[in-house]
Amino acid sequence: MNIYRILLVITFPLLAACQLSPPVDTQLKPLTDEVLSSNRSAVLGAFSSARILRDNDHAFENKLALINSATQTIDLAYYIFDDDYSSSVLSQALLDATKRGVAVRMLVDYHSAYKDLDRFSMLEHKGNQSTGSLHVKFYNRPTPLMIKDAIFMTLGCRHPNISKREGCSQEKLADIDTLVNTSKDVANINYGGSGLFLSGLYAKNPQLMALAVNEAHQLDVQNVSQAGSNTQQQDALKKIGQIYWQAYYGSTADRIINRTKLSMAFLVHGDTLNPVYDAFSSFLPVEREQASAARRDWDFSTDFLHHKLLWVDQRRVQLGGRNVQDAYHLQPSDLSDKYTFVDNDITIDLLETDAMLTSVYDRLWHFSMTASLNEVRKHAPNDFLVAQQHAANMCKESIIDSCFKDTFDKALSIPLSERMALHYQQMQQHLTTFGERYTPLMETKRREVFDVDSQARISYVENLPFTINSEGNLSDRHYGSINGKERESGKHIHAVWLAALKSACEKATIANPQQVIFYNAYVFFPSNILSQLAQMIDGRQPCSNVSIEVLTNSIETTDLNVVNILSRHSIKALLEHASEHYNPATGARFRYYETPAGNNVESTLSLHAKVMLFGDRLFIGSSNADLRSLMMDTNNGLLIDNAPRLTSTYRQWLNEQFSDPAKALNKTDEYMTISRTDLLAEDNKAIDFMIERYRINRFVKNDEKIEEAKQKIYALLEKSYQLSREIIKHHGASRKAQAEFNNLFKLI
Repeated sequence: MNIYRILLVITFPLLAACQLSPPVDTQLKPLTDEVLSSNRSAVLGAFSSARILRDNDHAFENKLALINSATQTIDLAYYIFDDDYSSSVLSQALLDATKRGVAVRMLVDYHSAYKDLDRFSMLEHKGNQSTGSLHVKFYNRPTPLMIKDAIFMTLGCRHPNISKREGCSQEKLADIDTLVNTSKDVANINYGGSGLFLSGLYAKNPQLMALAVNEAHQLDVQNVSQAGSNTQQQDALKKIGQIYWQAYYGSTADRIINRTKLSMAFLVHGDTLNPVYDAFSSFLPVEREQASAARRDWDFSTDFLHHKLLWVDQRRVQLGGRNVQDAYHLQPSDLSDKYTFVDNDITIDLLETDAMLTSVYDRLWHFSMTASLNEVRKHAPNDFLVAQQHAANMCKESIIDSCFKDTFDKALSIPLSERMALHYQQMQQHLTTFGERYTPLMETKRREVFDVDSQARISYVENLPFTINSEGNLSDRHYGSINGKERESGKHIHAVWLAALKSACEKATIANPQQVIFYNAYVFFPSNILSQLAQMIDGRQPCSNVSIEVLTNSIETTDLNVVNILSRHSIKALLEHASEHYNPATGARFRYYETPAGNNVESTLSLHAKVMLFGDRLFIGSSNADLRSLMMDTNNGLLIDNAPRLTSTYRQWLNEQFSDPAKALNKTDEYMTISRTDLLAEDNKAIDFMIERYRINRFVKNDEKIEEAKQKIYALLEKSYQLSREIIKHHGASRKAQAEFNNLFKLI
C-alpha cells in the first residue's frame, strides 16, 4: 500500500478500553545459542582490535586506511555511495587499490545509484585497466514482470485502426509473449519505450516516464495521469511528480521540504499522485497473467539495499550506520550540507583471514535482485536522460526555443567514454577541494572511541530478501515480513532483537537489573516490537528490574520529520498504556527521550546511529527501529556478547546523555499526559509552519483544499494511534491490526 492510499484512510473510531489479553505469540524464545545460531549469517573469529567509532573523522579515516591497506580483496555494500568530496577520496583509493592488484566489488542501491550510472561506469572502467579489478552491481533491479509492464505501457498498437482498447491490449500482450518466449535475456529486455520508462523511474524523473508512455499512446501528460485537461493542470502535475521523487528518494536535505509539500498538494489531484504503478495503471490490462504478482513487485520496488559494509582482505571490517557521503564523514564545515550526522561504526581486525563474511557477501552479490552495470544499460539505458539533463542545464537562462533541441541533439551524440572522462575530472576536482578546504578535528576534540573486550563473541546478523535452507540454497525472493515468523521471512535482525528483549527480562534480578536502550535515528516501532514492549511494561511477560530507554531525534533534528510526526502518536499510545498498567513488581519501566535542537542553524547535527543495548548485549548496525527496516530493506549489523567492559562503558555514556537536558530531553511525562487534542494542536502548528515556510500555496491555492488535506493527515495520525492501541491491548483482531499497521506504514 503506497503513501497516498495511507493518506486517504478514514479515521478509525476510538477503541473502547478492555481487559488485557495474553500475548498473541506465546512461543517467543529467549536469545539462546540455538536461536542466535539459526539467525546469524556469520561468526567473527578472534581479533587483534575492535573499536566503536563515534566520530565522523575517525570513521572516514579508518575507511580510507582499510582501503589503502588492502592487498587482495575489497567488498563494499552501501545504500549511498555519493560523488561528493570525501566519497571522491574513497573512490580514488579504490582505484589505487586496483593498481596494486586488488579485486574490488561494490554493491549499491539501484534507486540511490542510478542517477550516477556514468560515474560508476567510470569507476568500473578505470578499475579494470590494471592488474586488479573493480565491478559494480545495483541492488533491487526491475523484475521481469516490471519490465513486461513497462513494455506494455510504452508499446503502441501495430494496427492503428483498432478502435477498442481491449483489442489493442490483446495484441500487445501477444507481442510481449512472443518477445519474452524468444528472448535469451528476459531480465534485460528493452523494447518499445520500456528502457526510457525505467530510466525515468530510477532517475526520479516523472516527465521522462510520461514521455515514454506518451510516445506509445499519443496522449497528453495529463491524460497519462488521468487529471484535468488544461495546460496549467499538466504543469502542476509535472511539478508534483518531481516533488514526489525528491520526497521519497531525494537527498536528506530535500526530503523534509518535499514531503511537506506533497502532503499539502496530494488532495488537489487525488489519485493522480499515486506513484509509478497507479499513475500509469490505466494502460495495464487487469486480465494479464500474473497481474497480482506484478503488483506485488511494484509495491516492493523500493526495497532498498540498506547495508553498510566494508570488508577488506577477509580480515578487516567496518560497518554500522554510516553511508559513503560527506554528511557521515565530515564535521560541520563549509563543505557540509544542512545535516551532519552523529553516527556509530564498528571496525574489527581479525587475527586470521576468514572467508565466512565473503561467502555471505557472495550470496547477496549473486542474488537475482542485483544487476551488473552492463545489464542496467541494457534494460534501463541512461543516454536520453543524460542528454536531457545536460540540455536543461545549458538552456536554463535561454529564451530561444531551439536551444534545448540543439543542445540535446549534441549531448545525445556524446559517447559514454567522454561522459566518463568528465566524471573522472570532477572527481579529481573534488579531491583537490577536499585537500585544500577540509581540516579534521584535533584528536583531543573528537568523540571518544569505545574498545571492544578482547574475549567478546561477535555475530554478524542480516535482514535479507531470502532465506537459506540446510543445504545452503537460497529461497526465492521474500516480500515483507510476518509477525512471529521473522526468521522465516529473512528478518533475522528483528528475530534476534525480539529474543534479546525476552532474555533481558529473564536475566534481570534485584541484584542484577537489566537496561534496554534504543539509541536510534528513526524510532517508529513495527508492531512486533511495539507488542513486545507493551508486554514487558505491563508484566504479561514478567520483566521486573528492567528499564527501557529510547533516545531518538526530535522533529527539529531529524532529516525525516514524517517519522517523528507519525511515531509520536504510537509512542503516546505506549506511554498511556504504561501509565495505566505498569507495575514495578512485574513490569519494566519505560522512558522516552529526544535530542534537542542545536544552536547552529546552518549545519544541524542529526542523530543517525543504530545502536541497541539489550542488558549485557550490544547491537550496532544499519537497521533502524522502524517499520521500513522490518518490512522493506536489507540491513546488517553485529551482535556483541560477552563484552562486559564495553556494555558498561556504553551504558554509562548513554545514561550521561539521559541526565543532560542539553543532550537528551525526557519527553515521557509530556507524551504520557498530553491530551490528544493538544497533541494534534501541536501538529497543526507544525504543519502550518511548514506550509508557510515552504510556500505550499504555490501548489494549492484554495484554503479549503489545504484544510481538507490537513484533515487527511490528521486521519493518518489517528490511525497510528488507534492501531497502536489495538496492538498493545492484544484484544479483538490484534493479528489483523498488526499486519495492517506494518503494511500501512512500511514506506515511511
